[in-house]
Amino acid sequence: MKTAVASNPALPCGQSVITQLHAWLDVTCFSFDMGTVKPDAAFFRELCQRLDCEPSEVLMVGDTWRCDDAGATAAGMSAMHLDRRGNAGPEQQAVAINDLRGVLI
Repeated sequence: MKTAVASNPALPCGQSVITQLHAWLDVTCFSFDMGTVKPDAAFFRELCQRLDCEPSEVLMVGDTWRCDDAGATAAGMSAMHLDRRGNAGPEQQAVAINDLRGVLI
C-alpha cells in the first residue's frame, strides 16, 4: 500500500507537512507545485502518476466533499468522506467515516 498527501495548501503549510510526515509518505501532491487544484481532474491524474497507480487503484480520503470526494470519483478513484463533525448530508453518508480508523474497516 502506498500513501500520499494530496492537498491545496499554501506553500508554508505544505512544507510543514513534508517536514513532519515525509517518513510515512510515498508521495506528496500539492497544488502549489502542480499548477492545478482539487477538484480539477488534472490534479488527480498527476496524483495517480506520482503514485504509479491507475485511478481505480486509489482510495482518496478527504474532508472536503467537492474537492476531495467528488473530484476523485469524477477522476475514476474511490473516495471516502472524512466527516469528523457528523455533518454529512444524505449523499455523503454512504461513504462517510468519522476518523481515519474508518479507512481500515
